[in-house]
Amino acid sequence: MYTVIISPNADLDLKALKKSEPQAFKKAVSLIKELAEHQRTCGTSKNRKG
Repeated sequence: MYTVIISPNADLDLKALKKSEPQAFKKAVSLIKELAEHQRTCGTSKNRKG
């Protein structure tokens, strides 16, 4: 598992998103978790060789 570091600007954006668009915030958190677990294949529908 990798560590995802959220920049201060991204943190502010996520806090604003949490207040204004809770569903979008949940999706963003889900994507960040997915990125931490599967950094090389996140966001792709096909398995690609590095």
